[in-house]
Amino acid sequence: MPISLTALKYGRCLTALSGSTALFVFVMLIISFSPSYYSWFVEVHGSRMEQPLAYHEEVLDFLKGQGSLPQMMTPKEVAHMHDVRVVFFWTFLVGILLLCVGGIGVRYYRNQWHRIGVAGLLLGVLCGVVVLTFSWSFDALHLLVFEPGSWQFSWESSLLKAYPPEFFGFTMGLITFVYLLISLIFSARFLYAGILRTFSW
Repeated sequence: MPISLTALKYGRCLTALSGSTALFVFVMLIISFSPSYYSWFVEVHGSRMEQPLAYHEEVLDFLKGQGSLPQMMTPKEVAHMHDVRVVFFWTFLVGILLLCVGGIGVRYYRNQWHRIGVAGLLLGVLCGVVVLTFSWSFDALHLLVFEPGSWQFSWESSLLKAYPPEFFGFTMGLITFVYLLISLIFSARFLYAGILRTFSW
């Protein structure tokens, strides 16, 4: 049975949106869970914690469900990290679901990588706005996801010693850069065709 033009249009849009969002989710997860990235950040920016790499390794293991949190954490910090683990868990599940939807779309409609790339560029611009307004965006996200007061800690807490505000801002900037670069590669065919049409005489 032939597919209608409307269904084809919405199917391609769904493929582009799900594929580009899944790409963002996995770029974010890969960078966030990369021990080498945190090691590089500490080497470049320093840390107020005596053994930040060991602390970070324990936190990563906990978030992956493979270990316990550092003993120096207060009960409030432990409770917050349990909430963070739940957020990462659901983020991963949503990423898998979107990846499946996008994969089915790419297989069914074929040659959709450029549309995923273009959608990724648009989403990347939105991420760029988040980076430029990161302090406000960070607070807004936490107010939306976590209970009020459960995510705010003193400057001397172990969490803020290991993960200062600039760490999150820099990480979001790196995620956005990598995501835009991959999206640009995916959309190269579309952009190249657009340039040829624009400058053809």
